[in-house]
Amino acid sequence: MKRLFKHEFYKLFQSVTLKVLIAVAGGIALLSALSMVLVRFISDAVLGGMELTQGYASVHTAMADSTLHIYFGVLIAMIVCSELKNRTMKNTALADFSRGEIYFAKFLAMITGITIIIGISTIIYVGTYLLLFGWGQAVTVTSVLKNGVAIFFMGLLLCYAVAAMLNFFAYLTKNTALVILIAILMPIALLIILGIVSIISTNAVNFLMRFTYPYTLSSYFFEQTLTNFAYYLVTVLVMLVGFIWGGYALFKKQEIK
Repeated sequence: MKRLFKHEFYKLFQSVTLKVLIAVAGGIALLSALSMVLVRFISDAVLGGMELTQGYASVHTAMADSTLHIYFGVLIAMIVCSELKNRTMKNTALADFSRGEIYFAKFLAMITGITIIIGISTIIYVGTYLLLFGWGQAVTVTSVLKNGVAIFFMGLLLCYAVAAMLNFFAYLTKNTALVILIAILMPIALLIILGIVSIISTNAVNFLMRFTYPYTLSSYFFEQTLTNFAYYLVTVLVMLVGFIWGGYALFKKQEIK
């Protein structure tokens, strides 16, 4: 098992895909923070100024970025779909490793790559925003832990849940392009669904948003109540457990060619 983990992590850190995703995610995070300079200039010139996101809210903004889905989709497609297509996974299966060991070794490598991408993009976005506009809020140990560290790790866990869902589709479709397309369309489809529901009932859409990514994190960030945390926890656990189990069930029954 240890040898299998080493093998998966070696492939991950040697892959060009991970390096490109880190560079792209970091670049987009930098541009996003710098673009706020233009937003502030326009608001000052046209609207007479506006209050910009500062401090701990910048951590939430970085974690709630919908482009993260695309990075996940590309990384998961590389780890799962490309190996199924190139038949390299068959060699691993023939090396006397169980399906469960192979599946969870790949999933661990996957979330490690995701953690690196999110960590670097968040540091760049928040750091750049801090240098440009300052923190704008009081900084205490309690506030850092509650509004900074906690929100980051809650967002990270939610990203793992989204990755588990894309991982499920990777084993279901075995198609690199389709998994990436699903990752791109997922936030768009969510907005369309919420828009349709909002026409029917405002209360219904508000309730639904408490269970959907990334709104469940936003609900907790802006109103840190036990109820909102419970909604968040249910969302994460259902997605993580459901899609991890579903992906494994698919992989266990598939013939590796």
